[in-house]
Amino acid sequence: MRIALTFSARGTGPAEDPDADTTAAVELFAAAFAKLGHDVERIDITGSPARVIARLEATPPDLVVNLAEGARGRTRDALFPAIFEELGLPFVGADTATLCLFAEKLARGASLEDTLRTLVKAACKRFGLTEKSDAARRPKKALRVGLTFNMKREAGDDEAEFDSPKTIAAIASAIESYGHIVVPLEADADLPMSLAGAHPDVVFNVAEGRRGRGREAQVPALCEMLGIPYTGSDPTTLAICLDKSLAKQILRAAGIDTANWQLLTTGREKLRSFRFPVIVKPNAEGTSKGITGASVVSDEAGIRAAARVLIDRYGQPALVEEYIRGREFTVGLLGDKRPRVLPIMEVVFVDPAEHPVYGFEEKQSDTPRVRFECPANVTPAEQRRIEKCVRDTFTALDCRDVARIDLRMAEDGGLFVIEANPLPGLAPNFSDLCVIAQHAGMDHKALIGEILAGAVKRAQQGRASAAAALTGAAAPAAPPPTPGSASVPPPANKPAAPSPSVLPPPLKA
Repeated sequence: MRIALTFSARGTGPAEDPDADTTAAVELFAAAFAKLGHDVERIDITGSPARVIARLEATPPDLVVNLAEGARGRTRDALFPAIFEELGLPFVGADTATLCLFAEKLARGASLEDTLRTLVKAACKRFGLTEKSDAARRPKKALRVGLTFNMKREAGDDEAEFDSPKTIAAIASAIESYGHIVVPLEADADLPMSLAGAHPDVVFNVAEGRRGRGREAQVPALCEMLGIPYTGSDPTTLAICLDKSLAKQILRAAGIDTANWQLLTTGREKLRSFRFPVIVKPNAEGTSKGITGASVVSDEAGIRAAARVLIDRYGQPALVEEYIRGREFTVGLLGDKRPRVLPIMEVVFVDPAEHPVYGFEEKQSDTPRVRFECPANVTPAEQRRIEKCVRDTFTALDCRDVARIDLRMAEDGGLFVIEANPLPGLAPNFSDLCVIAQHAGMDHKALIGEILAGAVKRAQQGRASAAAALTGAAAPAAPPPTPGSASVPPPANKPAAPSPSVLPPPLKA
């Protein structure tokens, strides 16, 4: 059977909820179900219920085994069982009858596997199911999922942001495990034709693009032009976040702290008054390309020399930014309007230099220069401040589905956002987001499922809107689409309704 194991992840720091589930407990149950031959899907219900509903509707399980106990209120334990009933999903959970069954079996010396086998048999009898997968509950039609990517074929930093064949295969396998059909689509010059000809229902996008500071926006822009829902943020957000200077301007306008900076296009500009040391980096690169220990400089001559090297090497402006002494963190988020914050991970420098950086070499495999602590050792107050900072950043930049935020905590406790990555790496057991997800009780398949669910939900809403337009009936109630979300084009000869502006009204003089 396909079993959805729903749980409430225990807090990422010392401020833990005693009713929440530890990663060890979730993994114990998941392993036991797997030994019984079931396909286990881990779903953390922490955060917005809308995200959980989208996930369950995207890939309906045969049976839900609920370990979660709600967050607040006298009826907190009834919230998700009510959701399961509304979705028509058979479920068993932390109710009195289930707990008594567990206690009785375990008291008699039964193993966890035997106890869970009995639980599944009882659920099948109760709901009229068979222990084999219930095909009636699977999606009526397997989705065609276009997997857009750039494949890494060369060493060095020219293709450092691209994905290895192993990573692409792992993502495809995860998508296929949900019963969908994967159509591989390399994001090269032929993509406009191949994407249109593939007729995917949705696109799972990990493509970094080929050139230009707007390269990460190229695939989403094509999807929007063709009316294909896709995973992740829209073209505007992706273009802004890749341009570090532009993203910092938006963060500052939103009241989010980021280090003082200046953009140099030639290296000869008059410099602002900086507090040294500073770090010099390419303005529109990812994977810390162009960033090494030598990027931190302590005088004007060092700034100009480093800037000219980067301008010549990468053909783009150099960003000069005040260096923040302190602890470095990276935090993953999943969702949309109310994103779920994953456990905070700290980048710990081993035998650090005077001004350590998490640069290109440190991000390669098996480096001895850094280690990672997840969850990070922070106080409850620090945890709350970090979580608020990354949520505010996610919202200010209008991210969607997934993002990873890098920040530093200065020696005086101030938080400074380094950058936001709305297209984070998804290499299993390696990429920062994947490692963070593991500490939240999510394997690679579950992480891919979380990201995919947003696009599937938007596709469902698009089909419902199109059907309502054709019949003249009112569309089912649904939250308003986020900026950039794709929908099915209007019927022929019927003009599309104008999209509302997402910009604030102009200020009066």
